[in-house]
Amino acid sequence: MNKFFTILFSITLFSLCIPAQEKSKDNKSEEKPNFSGTWLIDKEKSYPTSAERKSVGDYTVVIAHTGDELKISRKYTVKNIKGGYTETLYTDRREEKNVDNTGMTMEAEIKSETFWKKQTVVRRFLYDKTGRQMPAYIISGEIYSLSKDGKVLTITAEYELTSPFTEAGRAATERNGYIVPKRRLIFNKQE
Repeated sequence: MNKFFTILFSITLFSLCIPAQEKSKDNKSEEKPNFSGTWLIDKEKSYPTSAERKSVGDYTVVIAHTGDELKISRKYTVKNIKGGYTETLYTDRREEKNVDNTGMTMEAEIKSETFWKKQTVVRRFLYDKTGRQMPAYIISGEIYSLSKDGKVLTITAEYELTSPFTEAGRAATERNGYIVPKRRLIFNKQE
């Protein structure tokens, strides 16, 4: 009888250890990627038309990712004009304030919040649209993701329709190439 309880106790103890091991494996798969590195634009994959590829020169993104902070520096050349800016994002959803040097947001100071969604970093822009005339589309968010091998960075910019276009007018405008509801930029990691 005593031997029976010893075997039963051993089996129970063993069965309790299995879920703990599986849970630790799950936690390892939940590890968030680190976006640190120097990234160079892949023009062929990022720009659908040859005109766009010709107008964009170098475009480099340098990311320092430490804990909840991503410091992102961008340097680019468009139509032979050099530009660049640096932003700091926090993945713990605290409000971020960065300077807009692109003119894409209609704000001198960009307010946003950033958070993890599975293995991607999502940034949402926070606008005060009260009593303001807004352009037809504004950038509403960005999604940062890495390939499984960590060598390809994709930044997807999302845009929001702000004008009361009719659906037909919107479709015609998009068909003519004036509005891009999403823009996906592909960057390769530099060693």
